[in-house]
Amino acid sequence: MWKLKFSRQTLETKICSFMLKNYYFKRVVLKLDKLYSSLALKAGYYGSTVRKQCLLTFMSFIFLILMVPLLVISVGVFKLFFTLPLIITLPILPQLIFLLNLKSLVSKRRNGLKKEFPYFVLYIATLQSAGVPLHMSLYKVAKTDIFENIKKEAMIFLRDVRLLGKDPLTALDSLAKNNPYKPFQDLIFGYTSIYKSGGDLVRYLHEKVRDSFKELKFQWKMFVERSMDLGESLTTFFVISVLIILLASLILSAEFLTTIMLLNIVILPIALIVSFTTIESLIPENVSKLLVPKVQIILSILVSILTFILTYYVAKEFTIAILFSLLIASFISGILYVLKAKVLKEIEEGLPKLLRDITEFRKLGFTPAQAIARLILFRKYNKSLDTILNKIAMNIRAGLGFKDIPKTGSWLFDYTTFLLEEIEESGGGTPAMLEDLTQCVSDVMHYRIEVRKSLRIYEILAYIAPLILIFSLFLTLKLVSILSLSEIALLLTNLGVHIEHSMLSLLKITIIETSIILSLLTSKIVDLTAKNTLRASIVLFISLVGFITIPQIVDSIISLAT
Repeated sequence: MWKLKFSRQTLETKICSFMLKNYYFKRVVLKLDKLYSSLALKAGYYGSTVRKQCLLTFMSFIFLILMVPLLVISVGVFKLFFTLPLIITLPILPQLIFLLNLKSLVSKRRNGLKKEFPYFVLYIATLQSAGVPLHMSLYKVAKTDIFENIKKEAMIFLRDVRLLGKDPLTALDSLAKNNPYKPFQDLIFGYTSIYKSGGDLVRYLHEKVRDSFKELKFQWKMFVERSMDLGESLTTFFVISVLIILLASLILSAEFLTTIMLLNIVILPIALIVSFTTIESLIPENVSKLLVPKVQIILSILVSILTFILTYYVAKEFTIAILFSLLIASFISGILYVLKAKVLKEIEEGLPKLLRDITEFRKLGFTPAQAIARLILFRKYNKSLDTILNKIAMNIRAGLGFKDIPKTGSWLFDYTTFLLEEIEESGGGTPAMLEDLTQCVSDVMHYRIEVRKSLRIYEILAYIAPLILIFSLFLTLKLVSILSLSEIALLLTNLGVHIEHSMLSLLKITIIETSIILSLLTSKIVDLTAKNTLRASIVLFISLVGFITIPQIVDSIISLAT
């Protein structure tokens, strides 16, 4: 492996040396490097862009040489004119892929900062009120995992200070200049400007806290509205569009199998990835992170395989066996998730009340640790939150403060305890800032409930979608077999039941795949995570019942009609 890596590096070095020694290639490489350098910094790409451009330009040159014989073979010999656009664009393909990768990194960096920004502003404002400047806050952030995306910015800042020898203010300005998220830029530039002029940094950051939380509230409102449109769009595509493709290919096309396999293998997975990415970009902030244990994954896979073998042995039906095995696996995974999510839900629901009580104690001059140690004696929130608070109170009485607190999986709660720990150590944290945090947490809980209410109708549609697809499929098959409207009906008549059975199995797999995808995307919008597979198990159970009962229902309807 080391030899392979070494030889690859040697090859890349030789290519770069060749490109930079040639006058014309060097000019192209340097121009492209200048073109992409600013975007690369905003994307957080800190590799050598000159080296990257040498390799990409060399690849483009090779593709340019290959373009002529490819054109002759594909267009001149085989008359494949549809390949002409692809072959012509082949030389620019390496640059295009690199550009799209940078654009993706910029978008990912911007969205990550947007989700953490309000809480980060509150954090630095809290420390600033205790006399801790922004650059020292970044040192602290670099040592914690609470701010996953801000931590990367802090590491860039530390690199500029420690390795490049910049002073903190210059490093902050450099960090802001190369940042793709404008509110973050404005915060840093405003901070350094006021710092240099000797202005009131505490007041400035307090105003930024108010503005950022107002923006977060607006983002949640927009998510509630957009989630309704998104739910409608997903339902339309994964039910109506798939239904049209399914029925049209069945009735009108002789290339039935190719069309359905393309739908199963390419179209539906791409639609899932695009939809999932879109939903993730719309979610306004970090959500709970429940880690799935490896034991749970292995258990689900083993049970699923065993269920498939037993079901196939008994029923002798491939689609029923795979459907039942997926149902069992998703049910087990879903139940385990729901049990853990219930605990997190209780913790987060009690968090606003806890913060209000701590704020009142803060107004009286108590520290957060003193407030919790007193609250636990007479105040009850709920079972899950009380259990965590008892552990925190034991640490406080033992002199450990907020250290060694186990992670709950709730980002909001973990952030809150992290902020309370910083308030305890620094002596900062005004009651006004705690009130802002309390109000924001309350609003987040409210908007999550609004999302669930607004998407209730689409959640119901996700449950009945497989029934719609199954009924339409068997009704169409029955009509085709009666009226002989397509070549497929004749094909089935001539070749017998085996071909009909295999094609019907393929159609059933399409319906199963569509139903699972729609249920997972519904879980992503409603629960803000696709790990809740209990909804998918319900959909699969409905599909199983539909595959068993609907053919008889269709036969009864046709018999009555004829």
